[in-house]
Amino acid sequence: MRTMMGIVLTMVSVFLIYQNRFRIISYFISIRFMRRMITTVAMNIPLIKDKFFKMAFSRSA
Repeated sequence: MRTMMGIVLTMVSVFLIYQNRFRIISYFISIRFMRRMITTVAMNIPLIKDKFFKMAFSRSA
């Protein structure tokens, strides 16, 4: 019974986080320290870094 209650609470928590994900992201981005941390971590991921630099330095006609 205890395990079942844990599973149900986990599922409800995941659902609520998923439902409010944009609100949660906006909250974290509004904190200066967190914004810096997120940017630093994202720029250490090669795929994200490459896409960012392609968009930032591409020439549009």
